[in-house]
Amino acid sequence: MKRCLILTALAGLLVAGASAPGVAALFQVEAGGVSIFTTQPVTMDGTVLVPLRQTLTQLGVTDLTFDPATSEVRFTARGQSVVMEVAASSAMVGGETVALAQPVQRFAGQIWVPAAFISQIFPDFNITQVRGFRFAPEVTPEITSPIPQTTGPSSVSFNGRTVTYSSPTWYMGNVLMVPVNETLEALGIAAPQFNPGDLQLSFIHEGSIVRMNAQSGFLHIGDQAFPMARPAVERDGILYAPASSMSHLIPGLTFSVPQG
Repeated sequence: MKRCLILTALAGLLVAGASAPGVAALFQVEAGGVSIFTTQPVTMDGTVLVPLRQTLTQLGVTDLTFDPATSEVRFTARGQSVVMEVAASSAMVGGETVALAQPVQRFAGQIWVPAAFISQIFPDFNITQVRGFRFAPEVTPEITSPIPQTTGPSSVSFNGRTVTYSSPTWYMGNVLMVPVNETLEALGIAAPQFNPGDLQLSFIHEGSIVRMNAQSGFLHIGDQAFPMARPAVERDGILYAPASSMSHLIPGLTFSVPQG
């Protein structure tokens, strides 16, 4: 009998200025009765990546090897030899070339590959993204009145560096919300463009996996969760977060609104 594993991340939903715990279901994984992950998958440019060794171990693979000198990975899947290299956009499976939706990645001490590739070589493997958020059953949030929202400035200064936005900023109450991708780029932090269908922006910063979920009041960096002044919000396909939340990525970072 198959078991289904729902991978979840804690999301703090701020309602009318108060914090209410919630659960965001991100991925549903099935593999012939085997619970797959101890590490949450990540999304890169719309492609879900899974940790290779953890996944293969749960699927019964015992001969995976990695050569740091050549960045080559080898293992056997259902009788077929599989060879791939870090940063390569294809893999050799049984002597045939198989294209990958995203190149093989190495970060956070692990090798990551597209989940779709695992499904190709192990048909029982399936991963589905669950869209939408739900409150924990025991929580009944009380919404008293909407949080006021007003137009924000067209530019913001971070440690003296002025960022001029092409997308609008706005205030949620007294908290300035800024476009995440534009802000990260201006601060020199590489990240893929947010895909509204993913509900999550994932990227690597200084060796740690960073995750920001739409409607979540926490910024996840590695295995730590940092509270934000307001939840991240998707508007017109753009992910917004409090300007103050960037200080979790760059310690000591402050922001101000230029006068005039």
